[in-house]
Amino acid sequence: MLLFALLLFVFSSAIQAKVWTAEDVPIAYLQDRTQYLTDPDELVSDEARDSANYWLGRIEKETGVQPLFIVAAAVKNGDAFRMAEDVGNQYGVGTKKERSGLVVVIAVEDHQYFIAPGKGVEGVLTDVECGRIGRNCIRDNMRNDDLDNAVVSTSKALYYKLKGNNAQFEHVVQTSGEEEDDLPTWAVMLLLLVIFSPMLYAWWRNRHGPRGGGGRRHDGDGGIPPIIFFGGGDSGSCGSDFDSGGFFGGGSFGGGGAGGGW
Repeated sequence: MLLFALLLFVFSSAIQAKVWTAEDVPIAYLQDRTQYLTDPDELVSDEARDSANYWLGRIEKETGVQPLFIVAAAVKNGDAFRMAEDVGNQYGVGTKKERSGLVVVIAVEDHQYFIAPGKGVEGVLTDVECGRIGRNCIRDNMRNDDLDNAVVSTSKALYYKLKGNNAQFEHVVQTSGEEEDDLPTWAVMLLLLVIFSPMLYAWWRNRHGPRGGGGRRHDGDGGIPPIIFFGGGDSGSCGSDFDSGGFFGGGSFGGGGAGGGW
């Protein structure tokens, strides 16, 4: 029994998925310009691969944005963001002038994904839109172990967004997964009530004074209650910001996009 367990451990270690990096992942597009989907571990079905390549090909032909979609079992440090940024900059995905590249990474065993638009695409494919596509098309499908639909629906959503077809974009995003807010509306209202109630009460006390007291108090602002703004400056980007020649058109990536896990 002990020998069997030892053999099983050795065997499982031997077949453990390779951890891919930007330097060694085999980019299918470099061998065949119709293959926008790189799937070195062969996790995607042939039908889904063909469908994804169809939509990704339309992106390049009809919008000028050069897409690259990577599906791997595991990536270095489980960091899909770093993988997307490094591949985009190392190979120069997109044109150098317009910086019109787009890299999507799904790391299946790491349970991570990232959608990284090139610098010239960030105005159209914003972080917010990347977040919606990622949550609905990738996260929700991967929670159901549906990699094929995650890949195809993401490719379609990106195509319609970059084409400016918002109606079809909304249809794909909303039907691919459950559209959900971080907090429901009632919860947001309750939270705001809890936060601002003490300030409103203090303002009322200042204006009307304690019961039985005489007169009201003014604070130089005409009795307007203080409003606190919780500012959030630029969150910055964790990505590098440099140009690279690469084997594509020389595009560059500066940290835009969105990702997450499931």
